[in-house]
Amino acid sequence: IVEVLRSRVIVEVLRSRVIVEVLRSRVIVEVLRSRVIVEVLRSRVLRSRVIVEVLRSRVIVEVLRSRVIVEVLRSRVIVEVLRSRVIVEVLRSRVIVEVLRSRVIVEVLRSRVIVEVLRSRVIVEVLRSRVIVEVLRSRVIVEVHQNYEITHMESCSNKKKNLVPRQRLLFLGSKKGIKTQQTKPSTTLTSRDPHS
Repeated sequence: IVEVLRSRVIVEVLRSRVIVEVLRSRVIVEVLRSRVIVEVLRSRVLRSRVIVEVLRSRVIVEVLRSRVIVEVLRSRVIVEVLRSRVIVEVLRSRVIVEVLRSRVIVEVLRSRVIVEVLRSRVIVEVLRSRVIVEVLRSRVIVEVHQNYEITHMESCSNKKKNLVPRQRLLFLGSKKGIKTQQTKPSTTLTSRDPHS
């Protein structure tokens, strides 16, 4: 696994447009909306000792120390995927709700997997490596943040277009810091004497 991940094959594949096109398609959304993942996660697979043994091994440390992750994260694939509607559709689906309602997470957290992983040297080795620094220096986070700002501005403009003229004036006044005064009906009643 280490040798395969260290090779340039994964980097070249991830840099291609194949993954972007696949993730933009409706396949992943339909698969994640199905009951397959829920049923698999509810099974007894995650409670096995295989995950503990894999996480204890040096494979993850070697992979994270390699330049593959840095190259992948620097590529445009993640930016394209995050800009697509796939993540929104997946998060809107019922899969995450079903998974979180299931007993899998409780069983996994009760097991010794997380304790064993945290006791191992994997996290220390990963944090000492240059991967996180390289990722944070890359343009991926900047691109994703700019995309979020553009989406937020578009949603605000759509809200402003849907307002009636009175609400639009109040909306613009609140945006520009203008204090808009509402004309309230006078509560003082003038009593007239009929004999005066």
